[in-house]
Amino acid sequence: MKILYSQCWEDPRVLSMGLEVTPSDDILSIASGGDNSLALLIENPRSIIAIDKNRAQIYLVELKMTAIAHLDYRQFIGFVGAGPENDRWRIYCHLRRHLSRASRKYWDENIGLINKGIIHVGKFEKYFRIFYKYVLPLIHNRQTVDRLLESPNSIYQKMYYHQSWNSRRWKYFFRIFFSEFILSRYGRSSEFFRYVSMTDISKILFDRTEHGLTDIPARDNFYVEYILSGRYRSPESAPPYMCPGNYEIIKSRLDRIKLICGSMEEYLMGLSKNSFSKFNLSDSLEYMSPETIEELLRAIIKIGRPNARLALWTLFVPQSVPEDMHQNIISLDNTGRRLSSMARTFFYNNFCLWQLTGV
Repeated sequence: MKILYSQCWEDPRVLSMGLEVTPSDDILSIASGGDNSLALLIENPRSIIAIDKNRAQIYLVELKMTAIAHLDYRQFIGFVGAGPENDRWRIYCHLRRHLSRASRKYWDENIGLINKGIIHVGKFEKYFRIFYKYVLPLIHNRQTVDRLLESPNSIYQKMYYHQSWNSRRWKYFFRIFFSEFILSRYGRSSEFFRYVSMTDISKILFDRTEHGLTDIPARDNFYVEYILSGRYRSPESAPPYMCPGNYEIIKSRLDRIKLICGSMEEYLMGLSKNSFSKFNLSDSLEYMSPETIEELLRAIIKIGRPNARLALWTLFVPQSVPEDMHQNIISLDNTGRRLSSMARTFFYNNFCLWQLTGV
């Protein structure tokens, strides 16, 4: 299996505010690139199970955790690809003996990914690389991009977008590159569109991107920065697990994360009541049939604690609590909408926050 996402693309600030993690919480979290599971450690939970059915994603998270455990901050940032480092192979040779046998075998066979920096090697990140390296230069020069990213305030940013950024060429190339046809081949698996009924995906993404580039401060948005430049200008403007002030905290709590490879539905079947109090479901429901979603939610009801919170994101497939589960799950609509409006991940449609009733 290949790495689909080498970074997480759901806003960790919104996630942590929605889940309201406490020291007594046991969290079930979609692993993906590992960023948000690591960021949740900052909130001091008792434990985190990071789960993914894609083994390559688990090997990626394991390598990130191993690097945090055995490298100092500067070495870590350089090794993963967020800073300069000319000898990632040498660093990997130091780390590999601390990896599981399966993970070590995977990375030994994919050393080219190590050399590129592991935050850049997912299918989705490669898609953005094509955009900022080959497509964006056909639209705007580097100076124009930097001026948008360095907008001093929201008024300037909105004015700059409409006067200098939103050209015919921008609209034309965006609509082509972010069409369902191109996205499903180079950015995401075509299987991820199985339950999508929306039409004109590129128009939907254009409107959301326009919102992201006009209404959300670019200087505080590392997602925009990476999409438009493929880098993070400074550690302070990177995902939370990369920020220097969080590094030692995360390092000291790594033993609270356990990695599980498998489907969430099957994993939950073997658990007892009150196993988890918080659930980071990422956008996993986007790719499930209604029947599978109901099966998953029934399993969560069975093993979740009273008042457990579920956080999930929707992209193209709206989600709501099934009618026959309203007694067991309530939707915290007002909180979800408020947090959704704060999200820096402008391409998602909604942040949903649900809560078990304990009935």
